Parts: sequence; structure tokens; C-alpha cells
Amino acid sequence: MKGIKGFTLILVLLMLVMMLVGCPGRVPATYTLTLDRNNNAWGGVSGGGTYLVDQSVRIEATPYQGYHFLNWTLEGTAISGDAVYEYTMPRENVTLVANFVVGEMVRVEGGTFQMGDEIGDIREESRPVHQVTLTYDFWIGKYAVTFDEYDAYCDAMGISKPYDNDWGRGTRPVINLNWFDAIAYCNWLSEQNGLSPAYDSEGTLLNRDGQITDDITQVEGYRLPTEAEWEYAASGGHQALPIPPRFLYAGSDHIDEVGWYRENSDAEGTGRKTQPVGQKRPNELGLYDMSGNVWEWCHDWYELYPTEAKINPIGPSNGRTRVVRGGMWNFGEEHCRVAGRARNDPVNRYLGLRLARTCP
Repeated sequence: MKGIKGFTLILVLLMLVMMLVGCPGRVPATYTLTLDRNNNAWGGVSGGGTYLVDQSVRIEATPYQGYHFLNWTLEGTAISGDAVYEYTMPRENVTLVANFVVGEMVRVEGGTFQMGDEIGDIREESRPVHQVTLTYDFWIGKYAVTFDEYDAYCDAMGISKPYDNDWGRGTRPVINLNWFDAIAYCNWLSEQNGLSPAYDSEGTLLNRDGQITDDITQVEGYRLPTEAEWEYAASGGHQALPIPPRFLYAGSDHIDEVGWYRENSDAEGTGRKTQPVGQKRPNELGLYDMSGNVWEWCHDWYELYPTEAKINPIGPSNGRTRVVRGGMWNFGEEHCRVAGRARNDPVNRYLGLRLARTCP
């Protein structure tokens, strides 16, 4: 009898253990799905939890204002570009990362073009026309950087936000930035995305190893477009070759179709001002507002144009003023021409910016 009682006790204990730890074939196994983000300030995620093996799980990534969803990754490998995704639970605990990016960027294929005022009717500093070759592809912002995007940086860094001239913030292009404000924003974005910063504290270009370089193809992080990149992209890039002919403005020969300038920027009847990005027609590459709305800082120190052909130019190594491009809400149409150029002291605060990156 004692032996039977002992066996019964052991059997009961085994059943209790099986109930606690699970019995293969009887109690379904569950695993944990953890959802993470590349930056908690750029978007939210939902759908994480404990699920059965092979269960279909609906997960969702929601970018905050001023940001965009890029993809879901598992251990660094992209698995889907859909923000709302049906994930099948494997037989293990997993962590999926939702990756968000700032703004939208357009890839521009390299090429050879004629840079400068080929018509000869705007400021002399936009001539002579000379051949420029870009041997690499690059990304450039679909829109100028907005207040929403720049304000997120200010919040993260605990710094003062630029004045909006009482016109409103949101998706209007950020204004009242100097050149150093612009490159500090570029470097912050690079750090947020695990990229090597493009600039040192003096504004000198750095390669992916953090060394000073004059080779733009070796720069990994976010940066300002070179003047040549800016004009090439504004002119439509490879989509507009051969050049000439090309549009006078970024996407049209008629400024009112593509840009905000002195004659049309009083859209609300309350005075001339910037307008929210993306309201006018884009150019051939799908880039908006490259003519008018806000002057945009370029990387280059200003210098007179050369007569000889150039390959991957980045401007001189030093100077007194930096190149600005595009014109703005209170300037005339001639300043908004794709060939038009201007300059400004890098410490002056009233301009905006558009992001660029060299394609690896």
C-alpha cells in the first residue's frame, strides 16, 4: 500500500509540474514579440505581446508628425516596408524594430550637365556656363526641412526654437537659421540614424571614419547639398538631360506654377510670407519648392564660377560667405531661377535648408 501511495504522489506531482511548465502536445507553447523603435521620439508601435507559434499578429508603426516610416527589421535585416504588417510568430522570442526617418528624400542619379545661366539674363555671378560631372548618386530632400522636423530636434537637444515670424510653424519651411544651425541639425540626424556625422565643429567635411575629406563620395551622414548638386537636382537631374533646354524654374518656365515669390506669397491676404511645403507643382524628380518659398543653404563657400569643367565640386576650402539657392517669398522671380545663385554670411539667421546624403 505504501508503494502505491508513493507512486500516486509522484504521479500527482508530475501532473502539477506539467501544468506549470507546459506539456508538449497538450498545452500550446507561447513566445514573446517585442516591438522597438530606432528613435522613440519619431514614432509609435503597437501589437507586441505573447502569442502562439504560427499565430498571425497585426503590428503597426505610426510616425509622428514630421517623420516617415521606413521599414521593420529583425536583427538588422529588413522584413517589410509596410507600416501595418501581419507577422507570423516563430518558435522563439523575437524583437522587431520599426525604423522611422526624417522627411522624404529622392534619389538623384549622377550625370554631366551644363551649370550656370545659359540664357545670360540674370546676375553675372551665375556665369560662365561650365560643365560639371557628378560621378555618384545622392539623395536630396523632397521638401525643405519644416518647422515640425526642426522643432523635434530642438526639443531633443533642449535648445531654443527659431522664430517663425508669427506666420505659423507645422509644415512651413523652417526659417531664421544660420549655416551652423543647419549643419548641427544634419549632424544630429546622422547620429540618430547611426551614421557618421558629415561635419566637424568648423563645418569641414568628414568621411565615414571621421577624418577630414574633400571627397564628397566618402561622406556618409546627412549634410547640405553642394551647389552643383542643388542646381542639378533643381533642373531635373538625369530626367532633364540633355541640357539645354531646361526649365527656367524648378519644374516649369512659369514661376507661379512651381514657386512662392514676391508676387504670389500673400496667399491669405495678410502679407507676404512662406507657405506650407508641397503645395505647388514638383519638378521632374518630384522635388518641391526649389524655386521660391525660402532661400536654402548650400555646403559651398562662395567663389566665382570657373571656365573649366569640374568633377564632383564642393567649392573652395575657405571663404567669407556661403552659397544660398532658390530665392524666397519676398524676392523677385529672377532670384528663383534654377541657375540663379546668391551668397550670405554663414552666421546670418534668416534662411532654411534642404537635406542631402551621398548614396553608398
